[in-house]
Amino acid sequence: MNELLQKYVGQDIGINFKEVKKYDYAKLLTVETDYFTVQDPETNIRYSYSFRWLLNVVEGEGGISTVGVFSSKNFPVCIEVFHLVVYSGAGGVGISF
Repeated sequence: MNELLQKYVGQDIGINFKEVKKYDYAKLLTVETDYFTVQDPETNIRYSYSFRWLLNVVEGEGGISTVGVFSSKNFPVCIEVFHLVVYSGAGGVGISF
């Protein structure tokens, strides 16, 4: 994985670091043996992820396009990282037949 991401260091990539299924731009700062670091261009906050939290890396000739309702983005590479989602406080009624 290290070699795969190394070629994108210094570039803005697509990564789901803010929301589970939403890819945003972030600068890939470093790729080390066990982890990689990206920086949010809006806040300059740095996020480091162990490679064990990396789910997918998607590359494509000409980049990877994502289409949203109001905007579309084109990334040189998209990285999907694992998010632990904990739902709490939800209530509901179930009916079974």
